Amino acid sequence: SGPEFVRKLSLYIEFIICPMAAWWCSYLFLDYYEENLEEILFTYPVSMLFHGILRVFVFLSLYLLGFFIVMIPISLTHEPMLLKTQVIQYFPQCILYAAIGFLLMVTFRNIIVPILSITGYIAVKYFTGGSELFPIYNIMAFEFVNSYQYLHDKFLPNIVLAILFLLLGHVI
Repeated sequence: SGPEFVRKLSLYIEFIICPMAAWWCSYLFLDYYEENLEEILFTYPVSMLFHGILRVFVFLSLYLLGFFIVMIPISLTHEPMLLKTQVIQYFPQCILYAAIGFLLMVTFRNIIVPILSITGYIAVKYFTGGSELFPIYNIMAFEFVNSYQYLHDKFLPNIVLAILFLLLGHVI
């Protein structure tokens, strides 16, 4: 229940819970692409916007709401993990992972590519501890951050990249 527990919990959240958003966002489009239903998309009585960004947004909102509910008892039982700083740290990661999953799914039209790509990314970052051994952008902080410097270092870049990937995935 001390600092070591908070560090391990933070790593668990960053390496398991946040990337799960990408997994489920990728599965939203499985029936379109792996069952060859993309031809009938234009016959649906809803707009193409719904089939892209809005569909991901609805799911992601529900995912983040559930995640927020789970974070409340964590913040109440572990003093260093304030709810506000948890939201600032973990929500942009979830959003970016979901955007990456969406972009990879609509680009490759195959569930294997987003799942393996994100799993590979997480494995590389976990085993290297986020070092610059592989010069790939670090989505994670690798520890619980209780400072607002994180806002500039990770929050804004994660959100900007997520918006870019969502728009790019929607255009494709």
